Amino acid sequence: MKINKLLSLLFLIVCTIAFNSCEKKSSSDNERELSLIEKNNIENVKKAYELFSSHDTLMFEFFAEDIIEKQEPEPIIGKKALSEFNKAFWKGFTDVRVDLDHIYAAGDYTFSSGHLRGTNDGEFPPMGLSKTGKKVDVDFVETIKWKDGKAVLSVPIMNEEKLMQQLGLVH
Repeated sequence: MKINKLLSLLFLIVCTIAFNSCEKKSSSDNERELSLIEKNNIENVKKAYELFSSHDTLMFEFFAEDIIEKQEPEPIIGKKALSEFNKAFWKGFTDVRVDLDHIYAAGDYTFSSGHLRGTNDGEFPPMGLSKTGKKVDVDFVETIKWKDGKAVLSVPIMNEEKLMQQLGLVH
């Protein structure tokens, strides 16, 4: 478990450095033109997070039937399972929303960073979490692989230690 947290932290650091270095480029730098697929994937990310934030099940239309979301301790496999996970999240955090900071695309992949914010005002069985009434605000990054406008692989990484502290589960 510790090795997974270290790898997650390392990935977060690398993504942060990459995001910041991309941000510092001026318009005079040799910036490449995004392909139509990359532009569409960026729009899909924006729309999916808007739907997530409004608790709209239309978000699930962006999932491929065989999507895999890399979660700890086990991945979530399949559109139905991931849809049920998100519905449970919405019940456990009825005001949850995502505020995106950055979105980048490279071929079939998108890379996003932002904040997950909300209040744990309900039960969230996937984490074994009862209502705490605590607010959360956690940074995250997510890599998504897209195929034909559908997410086939999602790798979200967030500061789980900070989340647990904010929920009052660890000190």
